[in-house]
Amino acid sequence: MRAGELLLPLFAAIMRKLLAGSYLQADETLVAMQVHPGTYHQAYLWQYGRPRASRAFDFQMDRGQSLHYSTR
Repeated sequence: MRAGELLLPLFAAIMRKLLAGSYLQADETLVAMQVHPGTYHQAYLWQYGRPRASRAFDFQMDRGQSLHYSTR
């Protein structure tokens, strides 16, 4: 978890660059995540990018609209 937290500024910088463009591709993938033995939760993995540009991947437990990172 700590390693992921340390990468959040890099993720935010990539997202700022992607969002500054005029074109953005996004893809949502459903992920079955095991929370307890035999118990699964439907989580989500989003990929954002542009042709010949950086890519960003965002894993979330739900489809909530709140941002889990800062793009400032």
